[in-house]
This record gives sequence, C-alpha cells and structure tokens, in this order.
Amino acid sequence: MQCGVPHLAEAKSLAPDGTPCGAETRGLLRRASITAAEHRPVLKETDRMSEHGEALTILDPRMADISPTTVVANARLKAQMRACGMRPLMRTTGLSQHTIEKILAGLPVRPTTLHRVIAALRPESQSQPGRRP
Repeated sequence: MQCGVPHLAEAKSLAPDGTPCGAETRGLLRRASITAAEHRPVLKETDRMSEHGEALTILDPRMADISPTTVVANARLKAQMRACGMRPLMRTTGLSQHTIEKILAGLPVRPTTLHRVIAALRPESQSQPGRRP
C-alpha cells in the first residue's frame, strides 16, 4: 500500500536505459557516475592531520582554503541588472528588493543567490525581463 508516497525522480540514479530518472521511471536503476572537479581537503581533515604531526597547512597554504560562502557581483553583471530594472528582476528571480539592492551595492551574497540573477539575465531565458522592443 503506497498511501501518501509521492512519485519523485531519483536524482542519484539513472534509468535502465542510461537516461536520468523521471517520476515514472520503472525497472532496475543504474548508478550515476559522478566526477569530482578537484579534490580539496576540508579544514577538519587538515586539523586532524596536524594533530598527528602532519602539518600540511604549513607546507601547502592552499590546503586550508575552503569554498567561499559569499560572493560579490562584478561591474558587468551590475550594469546588466540596472539595465533590466528592479521589478522585472524581482519577478523573474523571486528575490526581494533588498537582496537585489544589496547585490547592486557590491555587498556579498550567497553564491546561489547570484546564480539566480545570472540565470534570469541569460539570453536563452524565455523572455528577457525589463527589455522592450
């Protein structure tokens, strides 16, 4: 009895024919291959190594580097945002006016927030917000 179980796509697997899984995929699922862009130890790992006398951060300062938690928009992106307009950007991105103002002011925001703005400004999107013929 599958009462209340939603039919969701399995994001980590492939369909039997090798295509991405959908909500209606049936059969024995295959493993999806995942390729890492680069291997970067996290601070926790390097700290544990230094406890045992292996001070890798002293030898290689890049070992202590972690992914940025915030990013800042460049001048070109801010110019595109201004050309688009505040309200159309709010509608297409789902971001608040304050968040867009923060980006335009050059203040740091989360990378996913900036990705939403970049995706909304792409020429491939269905309609370009704020553009008039």
